[in-house]
This record gives sequence, C-alpha cells and structure tokens, in this order.
Amino acid sequence: MIKVLTELQPLVAGSRTVSPFPLEVHSPYTGEVVGRTFLATPEQIEDAVAGAVRSFEVTRRLASHERASILNTLARKIEEHGE
Repeated sequence: MIKVLTELQPLVAGSRTVSPFPLEVHSPYTGEVVGRTFLATPEQIEDAVAGAVRSFEVTRRLASHERASILNTLARKIEEHGE
C-alpha cells in the first residue's frame, strides 16, 4: 500500500480543479512515494493561461514598489512553509 503524505489537485486560475491524471512524487533519497499530484488537462492549461493573462493586466498597472512588496511577501511565505 502506498502511503501518500500530500495530494494536490491542479490549481487553475485560483481554484482547485479535478484531474484524472495522477502523478506520484518520489523522494530522491529513498525512492519512497511522498506525495501525489495531478497533471492538468489541456482544457485546464488553457484556463490557467487565460487566468494568467487576466492577472497580468492587473499587475502590470501596479507601481514597481507595489509589485516588489507583493513578491517579497510571497517569498517570505514560501520560506515560512519550506523545509
């Protein structure tokens, strides 16, 4: 039996979606399955690209210091949740 520690469905345009294409994630050290993710469908990829284009239209109008602040906050959150 495979012990799955983490299982994440695709995040498309800000929402979790369901994909029928699972992909196991293996530890490079032990080869043990440590998680499962899912490959996006072609339609989900199209939706993700469309969402990115919409988001770019908003963020491109921000001042550089506002974009920097957003990215710094994101980096800090990634570091807080990293290993």
